[in-house]
Amino acid sequence: MARTGNAYEEASPAQWCEHFLVGERTGYSFSTSDPAQQLVSSSALAETRFDRVTVHREGGLGVVCRATDTSLNREVAIKIIKPHLLNDAEAVLQFELEVEVTGRLVHPGIAPVYAKGKTGDGSPFYAMQFVEGRDFNEEIDEFFSQSQTHFDGVSFSRMILAFISVCKTIAYAHSRGVIHRDIKPQNIRIGKFNEVFVLDWGLATPVQRTSHYHSSSESTLAIDRPASGTSRSGGTPAYMSPEQLSGLNLTPASDIYSLGATLYKVLTGKSLADATLGKDLDESIMEGRFQQPSELQPALPKQLEAICLKALAVQPATRYQTAMELAGDLELYLSGSAVSCYQETPYERCGRWLRKNQAWARHIAFGLVVVAITSAVVAALTYQLATNRDEQRKEAELRGEEAAVARKQAERAKLQSLALAAQLGARSIAAEIELRGAMMREEAAAPTLRKLVSQLNANPQDKVAQQELDSWIKSRFLQRVTESMPTSSWTIQNRSGVQLARAATRDADTSRFSIGKSFRHRDYFHGNGKDFEPESDDTLKAVPHRFDVHVSSVYVSTNTLKMSVGFSSPIYSDDDQGDNHDVIGIIASTVVLDKLDLLPGSILVDLRENKIDEQLLQGMVLRHQKLDESSGGRPSPKSLSSEDLLKVRDAVSQTNRATKTLGSSQLKPAISIVDPVDGKPTQVAVAAVVLANQPEHSRVGWAILMQDSELP
Repeated sequence: MARTGNAYEEASPAQWCEHFLVGERTGYSFSTSDPAQQLVSSSALAETRFDRVTVHREGGLGVVCRATDTSLNREVAIKIIKPHLLNDAEAVLQFELEVEVTGRLVHPGIAPVYAKGKTGDGSPFYAMQFVEGRDFNEEIDEFFSQSQTHFDGVSFSRMILAFISVCKTIAYAHSRGVIHRDIKPQNIRIGKFNEVFVLDWGLATPVQRTSHYHSSSESTLAIDRPASGTSRSGGTPAYMSPEQLSGLNLTPASDIYSLGATLYKVLTGKSLADATLGKDLDESIMEGRFQQPSELQPALPKQLEAICLKALAVQPATRYQTAMELAGDLELYLSGSAVSCYQETPYERCGRWLRKNQAWARHIAFGLVVVAITSAVVAALTYQLATNRDEQRKEAELRGEEAAVARKQAERAKLQSLALAAQLGARSIAAEIELRGAMMREEAAAPTLRKLVSQLNANPQDKVAQQELDSWIKSRFLQRVTESMPTSSWTIQNRSGVQLARAATRDADTSRFSIGKSFRHRDYFHGNGKDFEPESDDTLKAVPHRFDVHVSSVYVSTNTLKMSVGFSSPIYSDDDQGDNHDVIGIIASTVVLDKLDLLPGSILVDLRENKIDEQLLQGMVLRHQKLDESSGGRPSPKSLSSEDLLKVRDAVSQTNRATKTLGSSQLKPAISIVDPVDGKPTQVAVAAVVLANQPEHSRVGWAILMQDSELP
């Protein structure tokens, strides 16, 4: 068969792929009147080092062949442009851009390019690693072909881990200033040893890196060639972003949408093309009209659905900012931690805590079993005593004594269970404080915050710095508001105690007249355990506190007029937060007292001194489920009686500070007090709120009183 005119279009991909690399051995004959054909036939075999060429698969731009690199005796994949596209300048440019981008992106998730060149007749080709295995789409279809799908099984976890690897590969490409534009399961290869590769970079396009990616140490991939298109050219509609379908200029956010569409297939077994709610696929995707993942898979965890839907947001600004953030939320899910885009219910949070802390869960379950068994023994003894009342008196008296002993044991077990509940409640509050402290500590270390506070310390009238600080705190506050900890507001004070900026929720943002005022007298600034008088000598001498997280005394908020408490952290002058570095300010997260979570039956009290409405209070009740706030106004503060405060403090002081394990025999039994809200006698178990990660400042002055109405 002679190659004349467009004859290659009549040949199969296998025929012309073999011809390009091995010339005459394919059995082709060439027209002697065409010198170019003679050049191919005479030099192609000699000039290439590839043998045993077979077609692997065909794409829109070229054909991928499987061959042996005779110079190193290894299998490679060779991609050759289709002959009928050789005269298409745009196609040739796109092929060359694909070679350059793929060759210069060096990452474990991208198959390396070994060589590039031209065949004897000038057709470009390149050779790269041949990846054994199958594409991701086959893995997904096999998982959902099972009679039952288990989203907590090993197979599903492996798919999520493979997808995380894809996200990190795409994040690397974005850090080099390249977007893929054709992410889909068919372009993801799973190797024989579970290695994950992102293939087919033929539509990759260089873009300008934004500030989100400048934190990477990778340099921008500079390519002195025009991009092959930033609009809809190429790609698969079911995995294309709304802006790509609309023909708009693309950013890395478009790849993040395609990752979300791929994750949709991983979670449901269906592509968006099979799940849209309109007749027109493009219109449905651009309007975000498709079935929710949980509609297709009711057993799908809600956290995974929330992650997928955030990546599939119609507006690019509301998607994940980077592919690493998407990978990070999936890693948090796999580790059993809370994800950033889903607000858990208390029930879900408790369930996740039990899954992560199975040892504690077993201790609690064991304690409940002991109580149940003891109660059953008491019931059995009581029944036996009742059925044998006519036996000899001595035997009845003996059994009565045994029953009394059993009752005392049951009562003690119940008291121990109450003590366990108090310890659990105290550790729950401590964990919330530590989480808030970690959040404030992370924000305090932000270079932008340190720079702006330092500028305003030097020049309080710097309007530009004030505006930038105001924008920064609002941005960080809004990003954190999706987390499951209720927060009324954030504030920033300089080293003199003057409030520089404030961000608040809608119900707490009733005014802004606190900005510019000095809060040096407030405990969250100086960390001394109580507020000072605003104009006192103590206030003038107060300096910003230096330890990690501090829980302030209770105060009436300047803005909301509600009783609140602050969780604060110092802002240091640089990254090293040691004693030799300056504290330049304070960042605080404030919470209205009635927003703190408590276990049922518990009372949260502050054993320190608090001053509310010119009244000094000790043993103040911070939270109590019986506090009546139905009138809509602020309730009068309640506190323990002097006698009960001494009892609680004594119980706290007698608790062994070295006790770390729930269920310890050293737990303090219940004490009798008068309920500070309804005035009725009650028995409570006492547990101090102690922070585990602050040895020098572990006591915050709070205690949990766990009451049980069934106790005598």
